Amino acid sequence: MKNIILFILFLVGIFIVNIAFYYTSTDYRNFIKRVKTESEKTDIKDDFTKKTDNLFFSGKLEEKINENNKKENNIKNEERQVAPTIAKEEVKLGKGYQDILNMFSEYDLRMLEVNANLFDLTNEYPDSYYEFYSPKLTLYFFTTKNYKEVHDIFDVLQLELPFKINSLNNFGEKSFYINFNNDLNDAVRMVILYKGIVFGLKVEKNEYNNIKKRLQNLRNN
Repeated sequence: MKNIILFILFLVGIFIVNIAFYYTSTDYRNFIKRVKTESEKTDIKDDFTKKTDNLFFSGKLEEKINENNKKENNIKNEERQVAPTIAKEEVKLGKGYQDILNMFSEYDLRMLEVNANLFDLTNEYPDSYYEFYSPKLTLYFFTTKNYKEVHDIFDVLQLELPFKINSLNNFGEKSFYINFNNDLNDAVRMVILYKGIVFGLKVEKNEYNNIKKRLQNLRNN
């Protein structure tokens, strides 16, 4: 225990002597500052480089990776800019179809890309068709089936759905109405054959009289 106390007193004495020299001796003070400055210096080593297959790998790997990523992103952006824009192929219908569309040009019909519900009646129609929509009148073209085939399809559908077909042949070469069983009177629905073209119409009830005359004229053309 005595030895420990003596050792501590020895260290304290050295500390006091150093303080005394630091404040009384300019040379000693400068020496201490030089030792402190040199101890804070760190060795600076040059980045290693190695040439392999005409590629240089730097010790600053992270910077190199970031640089490569930027170049890759720039290339991808350039490819997007020069890539040709592929427009959707427009549906080209024959003159007969265009004539029917022109017959209802005042309704500003727009072709729908997705056919959700034929005549607002069924999504079970088993074939493709074109739908041109407006709030007051919707026009359908059945381009893959003849009139009899379309009639037969609705003849089967009426067994499962709440409507009946009524073949009055009022318009065009042939025609039939689609009447809801629950007396829904929101619109008049019909399918017409005209010059070999099978098309359907869903017309608002209040709008029906405005087109009825032109539909009757189809029988005379």
